[in-house]
Amino acid sequence: MYFHQITRLNYDNMKNTSLHSIILFFAFACAGCSETPENVAPTPGDKFSTEAGTSALEPNPEGEESSDERVWGVYAGKLGLYGQEVAMELIITGNKVSGSYFYARHQKALQLDGTYNEASQKLQVTESYKGKATGYMEFTLLKGELNGFWMKKAGSTEKEDFQASLLPVDEKDYRVVHSVYENKHEMSFYNAEDSEVEMVSDVLKVSQLGKGLFTFYYSVVGGTGHLGSLDGLGETQNGKSTFELDECELQFVFNSTTAEVHETGDCQAFRGARAYFEGSLNKIR
Repeated sequence: MYFHQITRLNYDNMKNTSLHSIILFFAFACAGCSETPENVAPTPGDKFSTEAGTSALEPNPEGEESSDERVWGVYAGKLGLYGQEVAMELIITGNKVSGSYFYARHQKALQLDGTYNEASQKLQVTESYKGKATGYMEFTLLKGELNGFWMKKAGSTEKEDFQASLLPVDEKDYRVVHSVYENKHEMSFYNAEDSEVEMVSDVLKVSQLGKGLFTFYYSVVGGTGHLGSLDGLGETQNGKSTFELDECELQFVFNSTTAEVHETGDCQAFRGARAYFEGSLNKIR
């Protein structure tokens, strides 16, 4: 009986010791399982993630040095009192910011140069054209969204709102190609006594961004001088180029020398009663 008890105790001790050894073996074997491999670098998409609950650029914990990793992204959105369409390329390397943006209406690149604060996710940039400072912008970058303002210079009290969203365009595919189309036509203008006929122009400006995305600005002159203008971000899918905003919808057909525009939705909010976003335009550049 005593021998049986000793044998049983020894068996239990041996079982516990073996189990403990197995646990320790797997603990040491998997010590580095959760660590990121040193040779795998995060992609720009990781930094500019737009998934819910993630930040576009995650701030470093306090006390850690900022990374000098280069992060690239292109955005489209609205700027100014009248919400003009803009497209912006941003490059962030550590705490330095560079890039450019243009208005769909003007198609002129404005250079950007400034700083990025990783803790606050705030960008402060100076805008310039042909080497001359033309403005100042300050905005945050969070979850793939830019939100802030534009002003003539830092410290100005007059500010214009700015919002833009990250576009699904890779840097290798990003290439801005500007085109301008025009349709000259006669238009009758009436006054109290008679009518006058004048030559007027409808103008369409298109800037291709890559991956089928493009910005546009379209202005038209209709009967009795009714005007219309609209800008925005369009998309080409399966050979069909469209723009949609609430009930307003436009369809575009582009080729080497012309562009056709058809108003397939209700765009009255952006034009006079006798002006229509409709017609064929010739490419002039």
